[in-house]
Amino acid sequence: MSRITTNYCKSQKQRTNTKKINFVKIRASLWLLANMLIVTLICLSMTTIIIIILFIIGWDFAWYLAGVKPLFPGHLKKLLKGQRDRLTLIDVRTPREYNWFHISGAVNKPELLTDINDLPAASKEDPLVVICMTGHRSPPVAYRLKKQGFKKVYNLTWGMLAWKLFGMSKID
Repeated sequence: MSRITTNYCKSQKQRTNTKKINFVKIRASLWLLANMLIVTLICLSMTTIIIIILFIIGWDFAWYLAGVKPLFPGHLKKLLKGQRDRLTLIDVRTPREYNWFHISGAVNKPELLTDINDLPAASKEDPLVVICMTGHRSPPVAYRLKKQGFKKVYNLTWGMLAWKLFGMSKID
C-alpha cells in the first residue's frame, strides 16, 4: 500500500512541476509577445513620423519650386525691424484665428483664399508676406499673388505656429 501511495505522490509532484513549467513557458511567451508588440508599435510610430516629416518638407519644397519663397520666423522678425514701412503682411487665417494672436500690422484677408482680387493696396515692387496658421493655406495665395505680378512674395514658413514656437510674439 505504501508503494501505491508513493507512486501517487510522485505523479502529483510531476503534475505540479509540469504546471509550473507550463506557467513559466506561458509567461515567457506572453512577455516575448508583448515586447514584439511594443517594437512593432515603435516602428509604426517612427514610420508615421517619418512620413509626416517628409510630407511637410515635400510640401514646402514643392511650393519653393513653384516660385513661392519661404520666409522663416526669425528672418521675418528682422525684416519687421528694418523695413516695416515697405513690408505688407497679409494674414489669410479666419477672423477667429487672427484674433487669437497675430503680428501687429498684419491685414486679415481670409477671402484671398478664394478671391485674389481683394488685395490691400500695395506696390508690386514692395515685399508681401502671406501668413496662415500652419503654412498650408498661405502658399497657394502667395503663388497666385506672384502670378498677378508681385515681385517679392513670401510665405511665412510653418505659419503662426512656428512664429509662436520660435518665441516670437506681437511686434508693435
